Amino acid sequence: MPYPGGYVDLSALFVNYNSWPYLIQALSTLVAHPPCAQDGEELEYEVVVVDNASRDSTPQQRAQVERLVDEIGGKLILHDENGGYAKGMNLAYGHARGRRILVCNPDILFTPGAVTNLVSFLDGDPSVGAVAPAVYADPDLEVHLPVHILPTVVDLVRTTLGTVSRHWNERYSKRRTRAALSVWGRDEPIEEEMFGGSCVLFPRDLIAEIGFFDERYPLYYEDTDLGRRIRRAGRRIVRVGSASVVHLYDRSSNTDREEAQRRYRISRARYFGKWYGPVGTLGNAMCSRFLNTAWARKRAAKVAARKVRSFEWDDGRPVLRLPRTCERFVVEIAYEPFLFLAAATFGQGDRWMPNEWIRSELRESWMRVVDLSNETPVEIGTWKYTPVEAAP
Repeated sequence: MPYPGGYVDLSALFVNYNSWPYLIQALSTLVAHPPCAQDGEELEYEVVVVDNASRDSTPQQRAQVERLVDEIGGKLILHDENGGYAKGMNLAYGHARGRRILVCNPDILFTPGAVTNLVSFLDGDPSVGAVAPAVYADPDLEVHLPVHILPTVVDLVRTTLGTVSRHWNERYSKRRTRAALSVWGRDEPIEEEMFGGSCVLFPRDLIAEIGFFDERYPLYYEDTDLGRRIRRAGRRIVRVGSASVVHLYDRSSNTDREEAQRRYRISRARYFGKWYGPVGTLGNAMCSRFLNTAWARKRAAKVAARKVRSFEWDDGRPVLRLPRTCERFVVEIAYEPFLFLAAATFGQGDRWMPNEWIRSELRESWMRVVDLSNETPVEIGTWKYTPVEAAP
């Protein structure tokens, strides 16, 4: 049933929680780089912002968001509870008038042509049910965010073994790197098993058919669940490398880490139970229980304490110096020592120096370097980065 005043071409939906400054940046870059048709004419679009009872807003920030929403057209909804990302998105969708639905995190930055390229690809292929951009961690588009790995019971077992065994950890890292190298840096469209929820475009008719986000996931896994339902409906998920956005990773959850982790555990249990039945429920419970045993914690500490190299310092700047010169290498960056989820940047030569933006964002990190000079990738070693004000 058409909305009063009719549909618009696209609705961009945002769920905000303690991220007002980043939301302002996201909306500003959307205004600067709006969706356009192939002939260059700007599409009619709107934004719907749901704030999940944030605690950190100022009157000035809220006024700036209201001004941007008024400028674009749409609504700002101040929710009275933090019911989770899925519930917030469903609330936003209930107010959306777009024929296309663009789901956005509040901590993303749009680059020129990003949304336009997503729209163009979605409109050009009716077999596609979701289209996502290439996602970077920095405005210079140097650091690729992790490639998505569909959570399965087998992958759950692999990460569990990789937590307590160096051998299995190395096997997992090699497998993850091979999969990621087939995606990082590629402009051509790539079909994927799932998408990340930071930025993704859907046709409205598909959402009306299969439903939107499952609110039983309080945080995390709601995007994986929707992706599986899209594929079950016979539609494809495609990553379009020619569309790029910046995701200022982990801004909202970092404001309340303990609560985010609690919600993650609930969502993971529900995901494995929903998609893998009793086997998934039992597997998730057994892996979680095993990793909480004294023996597993002791083994995990040994894996985490793997031999790592230290950064050198050059005029107060950190330098990752390689033992040999490489025609090409990749630096995988993780915030945990098991490197199950790693971003990446590429380089050449015998050293890598993070630029100022990357350095300002890095916290304690583990960096695995892989030599790509030959056909077979070869691991060179792992480095640990600890932020300091100046060279020690």
